Amino acid sequence: MVVPYCGDGEFQEPEQCDAGEGNSNVEPDACRTNCREAYCGDGVQDSGEACDDGNANEYDGCTWACELSMCGNGVIEPLEECDIGDANSNTEPNTCRAVCRKPWCGDGIIDAGEECDFVQRANGDGCSNECQLLCPPEATKIQGRCLILKAAAEECGIFCTVGNVWEGFVDWLFGLFA
Repeated sequence: MVVPYCGDGEFQEPEQCDAGEGNSNVEPDACRTNCREAYCGDGVQDSGEACDDGNANEYDGCTWACELSMCGNGVIEPLEECDIGDANSNTEPNTCRAVCRKPWCGDGIIDAGEECDFVQRANGDGCSNECQLLCPPEATKIQGRCLILKAAAEECGIFCTVGNVWEGFVDWLFGLFA
């Protein structure tokens, strides 16, 4: 009488499968040599798996669910500062950027605490390296804007509009009392 065993090609309980000599721990989708069906975490990339490194370490490029770990998957991984999946944005202020970094001065989006933000900063552009407005000497910074409150009388008189500065100041002033 032959005693049944894993690898004999005969399926018997508690085996999940048994392909005999076809059992393999390296071939995709094969019955494993322990007579278990292929599964995520067995170290072999099988059908439906993007990867399979044989461990449950979320931070090594392959997740426990056999999916590639990457920016935008909603899991904060090494070298990522944040990751909120599809909500990562390069246009919305105060949110995780599409490169899985927190907002920073120089990302081109005005976030909390910033008065300006240019991707390509240059001398004289009016924005400091700390994303704060650099007003010219004749201007006053009010609520994050540079305003010239008094135009030279010889240019146009006291109630003139120089680049809508006077109108902007009046709008701002009345906004304080609204």
